[in-house]
Amino acid sequence: MRTVKHNFIYIFILLLTLSIGTACDESYRLHNMVDDQIYVLKPGLVSEEMFLWSDYTYDYIVIKSGMGLQDAEVELQIDENLVAEYNTSHNTNYQVIPQEYYSLKSKKLLFDKGEYRKSFQIEFDLNAILELQKNSEVQYVLPCKLNVMNASIEVADSARISSIIVPVIKKPYIQFERNYLEISPVDLIRLGITMDKRSQEEVQYFTKIEVNFPNKSMLSFNLEVDPALVSEYNTEHNTTFKLLPEAAYSFDNTQWKMQANLTYQPLEFKILKQGLYQDNSPLYGEYILPLRITSVSEHEINPEQSVLFVSVVFNPDILNRSEWEIIDWNSCISEEPQYEGLERTPEKMLDGNAATFWGSKWDDPKPLPYYFVFDLKKEYKIYRIGFTKPTDAWRGNIKNGYFEISSDNTTWTKLSDWSVDSNSPREHTFAQDGSPARYIKFVISDAFEYDNQVTGPASGARCDIAEFNAWGEE
Repeated sequence: MRTVKHNFIYIFILLLTLSIGTACDESYRLHNMVDDQIYVLKPGLVSEEMFLWSDYTYDYIVIKSGMGLQDAEVELQIDENLVAEYNTSHNTNYQVIPQEYYSLKSKKLLFDKGEYRKSFQIEFDLNAILELQKNSEVQYVLPCKLNVMNASIEVADSARISSIIVPVIKKPYIQFERNYLEISPVDLIRLGITMDKRSQEEVQYFTKIEVNFPNKSMLSFNLEVDPALVSEYNTEHNTTFKLLPEAAYSFDNTQWKMQANLTYQPLEFKILKQGLYQDNSPLYGEYILPLRITSVSEHEINPEQSVLFVSVVFNPDILNRSEWEIIDWNSCISEEPQYEGLERTPEKMLDGNAATFWGSKWDDPKPLPYYFVFDLKKEYKIYRIGFTKPTDAWRGNIKNGYFEISSDNTTWTKLSDWSVDSNSPREHTFAQDGSPARYIKFVISDAFEYDNQVTGPASGARCDIAEFNAWGEE
């Protein structure tokens, strides 16, 4: 009996101790928390993206923070004085959006004790605002200010209870991740696929299609191959890309959907090497697979990012130059005794070292054109020719010319012209048609700067070349 009584007393004391401790902890927690306050989530001048769909509602978010012991009633006011004061202090010219271009679903918010975040909903007529701004250089804004109806709750400092909302109106677009029409040829090739005879039979290419808005529903879209885009790109960039043959690619159109709450959809294309052969002969060259977004189930297509270019370069092998020989040339800086020690002879174009190079006659340049005859020692089909200029950015100074080929070093046939737009790029390659040749003549007709700019090519020029290469097969 005594034991039961003692146990009861022990339990009572334990519960009393815990109760006092909990009360102390709660008192301490409340002691270290501030009283409830009201403020807006985004005070000050706030630029907000707003999308041009049929009914756009903007959430103007209000926060109640603190101990959470108080109710609150808050009113939203459109206060034009905020704009006037801001314009004066910041030397701006914002104007208030006319009242007929927006509406408040409710002018008041009621917070219960435990609620900390609520929103005023503001409906904007974005089409009307956009039209208003088209005809004016003025930016239209909406000045919002909180008025707390319950005087028992604290208001945050004045800077935190108002906002000037600047609508940044956008069309809701589906698009590729960049504007491919504006990508330079060098970057386009770098972003694409490079293949040769040793490449695997299928090469995967991954990209994505995206939207610029919060996507709330499943979107479906369609793509098509548009050959006209290749001509358009070639005209714009002075290039010679070819349309990728239909047999050289495949894609899965079941990927052409974007699930709700996602903002992008991965896309995969397969490049098929066998499609770059005809009758077992390789179709070497630089190609473009041009894709265009043609439709979307909701909203619009971004006209500036509706195109994807997949570049595919099918390269022959670079030829081994170890046995090549330069058997004729007509200008070299080493012809001048004072520069003989520089050893900038034509053979430097075959040594595989971009730091060593040929230079033309310097103090008393010979008249252009300059030429070199390369003996490849055996006959090859020539699919590409290229040269590299020295690493010093100002060297090179060669502008245009042509290539000739021969089987006997006697009868010569013009293979193609070549030209470059500026001296800046260090490497240049030029596609050829696969004509057979044992000898290649490389001719430089013009330079960017001459010994005498008035006289021109006849006065000669100071030129340099580090490497000369050809691609092909026996």
